[in-house]
Amino acid sequence: MAADALERGCSDLRFLLLRQGIEDDHQRKLFTAGVDTLDKFSAFATGEPDLLTVLKEEFGLDPSASLAARGQVASFIAAWKASKVRVQRQAEVEAEQDTREWTKPIPTAEYLLLRQAYVKAHGTLDERVLPSKEFLEKKLQEVEHGEFKAESLQEVTTRDELDPDTLVPVWDSKGVMTVKRGSSRVPLPSNPEELRRRLNIMRNAYLMLRLKFPGRSDLQ
Repeated sequence: MAADALERGCSDLRFLLLRQGIEDDHQRKLFTAGVDTLDKFSAFATGEPDLLTVLKEEFGLDPSASLAARGQVASFIAAWKASKVRVQRQAEVEAEQDTREWTKPIPTAEYLLLRQAYVKAHGTLDERVLPSKEFLEKKLQEVEHGEFKAESLQEVTTRDELDPDTLVPVWDSKGVMTVKRGSSRVPLPSNPEELRRRLNIMRNAYLMLRLKFPGRSDLQ
């Protein structure tokens, strides 16, 4: 039951709470109460005094009780403040990307956390079938928009197959041109083994996104 409760939290929130040293039992309580995304956690309290009240009454964390409790309270405050900054920045980035019609990036730290979560849930993950961050970002955009597309197998890439020098001009809906990283491409499968590999990369991408969005029925 405890392990299931931890798995309810979205990967970006889990990463933040782990980074700040918030104990697993407190995380379980948050996720069980439905505070399982970064957006929800940032709105968890109306201010620092309210947060202190909630921590004392609901989590039994009184900073005057012990040094350990004070440390956990400090961790919660730091995580809560960081979440508000991240949500604000994410909103600004998404607004910019919507204007310029760009794909939403996945932070490297979150990409690594998703990989770790995959290994914990499904076992080892061979580098040859590890989806690239670029491909995962494309699938993330489809999930968030609720519109899945059939991509070319040439776009199903692993981390080692990315071309960092691929840049293309892009025009947004207002006619403004910018330059962004283009899509890396690989040769089409030439035999059944290569086809299975590309399909496994696609499968792993969806499994990683399911860990990021545990409540999404279309990823189950």
